[in-house]
Amino acid sequence: MNRKLASLIGVSLCIIGASAVGADLAKEGKYDQNECFVGAHHMIMHSKDAMGGSYTVNGVSPVASGLFHNTTSVCNGTWTLVNGEYNEMGSCEYTDPAGDKIFGLFNRKNQESGSFRAVGGTGKYNGIAVASNWMPVTDAPPPAGQIAVCTREWGSWKLR
Repeated sequence: MNRKLASLIGVSLCIIGASAVGADLAKEGKYDQNECFVGAHHMIMHSKDAMGGSYTVNGVSPVASGLFHNTTSVCNGTWTLVNGEYNEMGSCEYTDPAGDKIFGLFNRKNQESGSFRAVGGTGKYNGIAVASNWMPVTDAPPPAGQIAVCTREWGSWKLR
């Protein structure tokens, strides 16, 4: 029974992915979505007042439509917490079902929302401009040595 269910889910995902490949994207728009990430996390705990870490996570955006419809992502980031001041920065690459990609940079300070901006795109995303914000909304129980988190992301995009 589990094998049949897995096959049905796999076929459904292939059909959904194939239909998304031909979907047209508006030339501009807004989005507000959640995305979840999981991946390797490395940390240095120098003291209670000085620590830092780095991570590589993979994410999925199963949103119904819009810019990040059915995309996957890989993000590399680094963070520090020194004397109560938190800083985080990194980069992400999003890939859609057609293989077109968006590359962007993110940062966040303390408990404020972070920012994300696209600095490159391939295929239909060539010349894209993205201005957005993000904020962690939940920490999931991670596997050992990894991080698991979901973020809320909201903003706008414009294609050339």
